[in-house]
Amino acid sequence: MPQSTTYNPMSQNIPDMADTAADKAHEAVERAADKLRPTINRVTETAHQTIDRLADKAVPAAEWAEEKAYRAQDQAQRFADQCSAMVRDRPITALLSAAAVGYLLGRVMR
Repeated sequence: MPQSTTYNPMSQNIPDMADTAADKAHEAVERAADKLRPTINRVTETAHQTIDRLADKAVPAAEWAEEKAYRAQDQAQRFADQCSAMVRDRPITALLSAAAVGYLLGRVMR
């Protein structure tokens, strides 16, 4: 009787089948990665460019805000110094002015 030449999957041993399946899976992953790699690189490059543009705009904005804060602090200090000098130079006028402001605020708040 002639021997059959049909394919029998059980003719391979199971560890060889597992290795073959793993190799095919690795190849499929590599093919997918090769197809996605250019897109991922473009997305990465675009993200880096966006971050750089934002940083280029953020630094001057932060410097502007810092300068404005220093100016405001300086103006507040100068105003406080001027008020202190006025109170030292004219204490009675300052006291009467404060009393008048307090009286007016009391009347308004009723």
